[in-house]
Amino acid sequence: MSEVKYAIRYFSREGSTRKLAEAIAEELGIIAYDVNEPLIDPVDVLFLGGAVYKNDLDIEFRTFIETLDAGLIKEAVVFSISSGKRMPYDVIKVILDEMGIQLNPKTYFCKGKTLFGNGGHPDIDDLKAVKIFARGIAREKEE
Repeated sequence: MSEVKYAIRYFSREGSTRKLAEAIAEELGIIAYDVNEPLIDPVDVLFLGGAVYKNDLDIEFRTFIETLDAGLIKEAVVFSISSGKRMPYDVIKVILDEMGIQLNPKTYFCKGKTLFGNGGHPDIDDLKAVKIFARGIAREKEE
């Protein structure tokens, strides 16, 4: 059986999503890159991290997703941090469906910044939980 190849790309305005991406990277033994780093090698699983701002994805994150090469990605997995009601998964799913990229229905989400602050999120428990989430995805793929 061949080794599963993972990649992580994220968009983070204030560093919260970056913290989640780095926790996933640590768990998988890879490096997390922001969306300024293009995906050029084929991967089995692409972890995509970002949040919804003003009811949509940030234009930089959206542009990255819309310019992915579907031939390089077997499956995408979403992780996010947000305080709004609209989840990035829903927005990303529409884009990836149109591109023919499979999106895993499992997603990781934790609370984010609100008008009153971010409540310390992601906190240590959030970082532990996202590692458990990544480990679960990896176990599925390696079976």
